[in-house]
Amino acid sequence: MNNSIQAGIQRVLVYPARTPVISGKRIFFLFSLNQIENIISKLEIYPLPFAPSHIKGLAQWEEQVVPVLSLEKCLELPDLGRQSSHMRLILVRSENKNIKGLLSADSAIRLIPRPDSCFAGSSLSWLSHKESVRGVYEWDEGFLIIVNINNILNGELTIKGGKPWNA
Repeated sequence: MNNSIQAGIQRVLVYPARTPVISGKRIFFLFSLNQIENIISKLEIYPLPFAPSHIKGLAQWEEQVVPVLSLEKCLELPDLGRQSSHMRLILVRSENKNIKGLLSADSAIRLIPRPDSCFAGSSLSWLSHKESVRGVYEWDEGFLIIVNINNILNGELTIKGGKPWNA
């Protein structure tokens, strides 16, 4: 493939969720490169007592205090609970770029070509927080979940009991 064609390919960032296989497929989270501000290898995470389970703590990044979130817990997906010794934190931002959050991910973060439209809407009974998902694609490696990061960062995610997490 020549460089001019390859340069025109839109890429997205994906990383595997720490969940068991669902319907025989692995789960991955997908983000556009516009949503990603940085990938950080080491950062001190401070626990936040009495926080909802999807908030792992707070971290300081460039003089800002940023929540560290578990997307598995946000979406109430079954979580394997184990963490790799090679964890990375992905700094994501809302569309208006004013609100940021850190997502914990295994080091298996990679860029792939943007997938063709292959919505997997009929087989999503395992996904309980559909309002926090923009779409799910099925590809040869599993399911790609496109998270509505704006809803999550803006506190519009509802937790069990139907209340927003920031209420």
